[in-house]
Amino acid sequence: MKDWYRRPFLGRQKGDETPHDKGQKWPVILTGLISVPFLILVPPWEFASFSGPIPRAGILAWIGLLLFAIGIILQSIAMWQLRSYYTVLLGMLAFLIPIFLFIRARIRREEKMLLAEFGEEYAEYMRRTHKLIPFVY
Repeated sequence: MKDWYRRPFLGRQKGDETPHDKGQKWPVILTGLISVPFLILVPPWEFASFSGPIPRAGILAWIGLLLFAIGIILQSIAMWQLRSYYTVLLGMLAFLIPIFLFIRARIRREEKMLLAEFGEEYAEYMRRTHKLIPFVY
């Protein structure tokens, strides 16, 4: 595809294939079908149904919901603009590493607490089971 930089703002012309197309179409579609409804429905439900450390009333709460909605809109625009250049693989990797590190730290804290509570019985359980991924880790 030559002169890609001269394409209109709304992205490449329909039908233009790129080397990035292969293997990206269905992950992007599935990610969108799962995440967009989830991101649109869950936060307002959670906001209305639960109380907790997050402010539920006042201007900060509304600003937070507005920023969240703007983020969803921007991500949707990015997916539409980039089309097959939008990759979920790089985005997933960028989030996977910090999430894994967070979960690993949480597992360590929980194991320490459980060892203090149950002692050798839990230590034996730890020796015969995996922490997070069956048969791996």
